[in-house]
Amino acid sequence: NLLGSIKRQPEVVVPALIKVLTLSKPSPDDRIVCIRAIGQFGPMAASQLPVLEARLKATGLQREERTVLAGAIWRISGDGTEFKRLLEQTFSADRTGISLEHEEMMSALEELGPLAKEMVPMLEEHSRNGNSVSLSNRVSEIILQIDPERLKQKP
Repeated sequence: NLLGSIKRQPEVVVPALIKVLTLSKPSPDDRIVCIRAIGQFGPMAASQLPVLEARLKATGLQREERTVLAGAIWRISGDGTEFKRLLEQTFSADRTGISLEHEEMMSALEELGPLAKEMVPMLEEHSRNGNSVSLSNRVSEIILQIDPERLKQKP
């Protein structure tokens, strides 16, 4: 299986993805695919953290790319600070329904799974305080995936 072979060679694949990200002029969608792939290597991609962190500081990034970068950095380093800040911004900006930005955050939280446990209290707060039943329901689904015991404890 080619994908399985690639996953076993982060020392080859991650630098190649970084080259695509930095040396060529990929489309925003291609950059996001590269960043997600790098993040999938987790701590094995730690040598490339400075490149990702510098990219995160760049101006003019679309929110989706910034979110994916923050998620990759979290997955690689364990530091979810920027991801949490972006999540708070996204929820604070719109409580009327699930926007594309919400869905990108939800997808990232699903991917992070138990790593996202520290986000559960904030998710619960926004679920309670939001005006959108659909967003509240989606947040509950995410909490169940991140921390199944959490929802069992609620009355």
